[in-house]
Amino acid sequence: MASEQQMNAHAETFLRAALGHPQCAGGSTDLVSEQVVSLTIALEVEMSQSAVAAGESQTGVRRLERVEVILSEGYPWIAPFFFLRKDFPRNLHHLSSATVHAAPMPCLVDGDVNEFFTSYPLLESGILAMINQMCLWLARAARGSLSNAVHGWEAILRNDARHDIICDAEMIRKRVGTKPGWFVLESRFYRFGTFTESIRSRVESFVFVGNKLNTLSPTLENRKNLPFDATTSTEPVKGHTVTVVLYPGTDSVLDKVLPDTVSTIRELRERAVDLGCAAPFNAFLTRLENRLQGYCHPSPITIGVLFCVKRPHVLMDRSSDLELIPYVFDLILEQGRMSLFAPVRAKDVAAARQIDDVSAALLHRVSGAQTIPPVSLIGCGSVGSKIAFHLARSGVTITSVTDNKYIRPHNLARHALLERFSIPKAQVLVEELERLDQRPSAIVRDVASDLADPRSVSAFVPEGTGLVINTTASLVVRERLSAIPVGDVSARLTEVVLFGRGKCAVVLIEGAGRSPNLVDLLAWLTAHLTDDERDLMFDPQHGLTQVQIGDGCGSLTMPMTDARLSAMAAMATEEIMRVASAPEDGGQVAIGVIGNDGLSTAWRRMSVEPFIQIPVQGGDWTLRLSNDVDRRIREETARFPAVETGGLLIGSCSARLRTVSIVDIINAPPDSERTPSLFVLGTQGLKAAVKARHVASGESLFDIGTWHSHLAEQGPSALDLKTAVEIAAERSPPAILLIRTPNGYHAVMGERRA
Repeated sequence: MASEQQMNAHAETFLRAALGHPQCAGGSTDLVSEQVVSLTIALEVEMSQSAVAAGESQTGVRRLERVEVILSEGYPWIAPFFFLRKDFPRNLHHLSSATVHAAPMPCLVDGDVNEFFTSYPLLESGILAMINQMCLWLARAARGSLSNAVHGWEAILRNDARHDIICDAEMIRKRVGTKPGWFVLESRFYRFGTFTESIRSRVESFVFVGNKLNTLSPTLENRKNLPFDATTSTEPVKGHTVTVVLYPGTDSVLDKVLPDTVSTIRELRERAVDLGCAAPFNAFLTRLENRLQGYCHPSPITIGVLFCVKRPHVLMDRSSDLELIPYVFDLILEQGRMSLFAPVRAKDVAAARQIDDVSAALLHRVSGAQTIPPVSLIGCGSVGSKIAFHLARSGVTITSVTDNKYIRPHNLARHALLERFSIPKAQVLVEELERLDQRPSAIVRDVASDLADPRSVSAFVPEGTGLVINTTASLVVRERLSAIPVGDVSARLTEVVLFGRGKCAVVLIEGAGRSPNLVDLLAWLTAHLTDDERDLMFDPQHGLTQVQIGDGCGSLTMPMTDARLSAMAAMATEEIMRVASAPEDGGQVAIGVIGNDGLSTAWRRMSVEPFIQIPVQGGDWTLRLSNDVDRRIREETARFPAVETGGLLIGSCSARLRTVSIVDIINAPPDSERTPSLFVLGTQGLKAAVKARHVASGESLFDIGTWHSHLAEQGPSALDLKTAVEIAAERSPPAILLIRTPNGYHAVMGERRA
């Protein structure tokens, strides 16, 4: 607690700074104690010449306004409070609610006033900034420009209210009719404070409004439908209640700002008259009285009231012109009461804040995230669960989540879910996502095997899905997804996978028409890694390891902290949202690596153009040629326009997809022979080059075959076919011969004979 001497020093400092403001005409100290200082400052208000001559503006603001400043016990760690004179006009915007007996408080800043004041390191600067805001507010009040159609109608200010009504505002607005009316929604409430305290005292309450209507049938014959109950021995008091929504009808427009001074049921009735809701409000109170006749309860039950009125223009930062004006009052259901509002405390009413309930729209608005299509998530492990919550908290619609595994205790080391029981991960994730206004389907099936049936695809990727995110890190799942025809699933396929014990994250986003697909992209990335990235992706010391999770039980996992996984999953989600909000035709690859300092993270992103698809003659394989390999082959061919040339093909293959992805080449050794009709690949250093390339790729890229050029537009020659057969006899397929002609490509594979 500060001493009276310290508080007096604060008063002197404030006055000294205030008198330095050009619009401060004087000031005085009215009260100093250990708890509070009360000051008065006189501020000259900027206004028109006619207003100056009249002594006040048309809105009732005087040329010289005396403002009371309160420095509370927490000052200067909290901001000073500014109060206007008690008879100051209250029909203005940016005024906090107050009774007619209390001085009105203006809203001086957009946001937290304490953060604004304490953002100034010098106390005097903070004081001058607050006074400057006060002068700006008074000038706008004098001009009547505290609100305008351009910025939108400002809802009644309730920042200082102690009560919240949390509701789906859009749902309520949609139910409002064109003529006067009312409806009741079942709600839950929490009331903090003693049973005997008035709702206008230190009590705080929260009313959570549901979507279910209740007619408040006039009798108590059916007790099961009584929407009122509460706990009797705990604080907070909590239970079931109702919220009434009253409206004058959307045909009625209210363009006045009414003084926010309601504090009793009588004044609330009067306010209902002002808002055009007198008949609906009286009907509600009568129905409530009849419904609760003879019903007693020892605990106060908080009722929510929402007036829904139409304003002359759209509300500020909203898309509707219907304003919700909230209040709360307590039901005091004493035995022997003469009427519902006979008890003294039952007459009190308090202003409340209308808070939007959790919704995808709210989360999207608060997060400021890009708008992306609905997402289907495959894999609900640590990475998948983190990404699911990042997306849901950004307001992205999640259509389905897929995983056939169960939650185990060791999953809690990194998983976003906190459930320890052996229930499906997908099911638990769906239950948690519902709290964020998501309604995804839980698919507890083995995606790797079930995607083999084309009829199953719609279950994993529901209609309306625009993006599929694979987080399983499974090669089989990657291949299954890449094999889905575009006609069956038009959604874009993406993948997030971590390497190097969470120090490396990779994001793959396929191109239009599945070209490049996820298999192509990972092979392409493997061919374009930096040394650091290569170490993290392929060095065994950074890979999977067996971790004991019980006696005789182990889990093959990649040890890493939850913090590291969360950080990389968050950035991967950001990258997916960035690309999905402005999709390109080609594929996208992003890779992030945590630096050796453990703090910095470097990301680089690369665009991958569509692959060229070439059917392979002599086998049911398809060769998929990356655009940059195509460019290098054409450049090499251009270097030798009069003779055939060639080299070695490097890539990956999938026996299940029957595809070969070519992502690199090794140039012909120096002992190669080039003539106008024949190219013979040399051998000098070739074996060592192939081995080095294989090892550098983590043994994931192979020598797939050879390529050579033809000077004329012709397919495989007899010699080419013979060579293909010979190669097939020496090695397992695929062994591709790729021929570059002036206008395109031919691919051939020799038939392997027993």
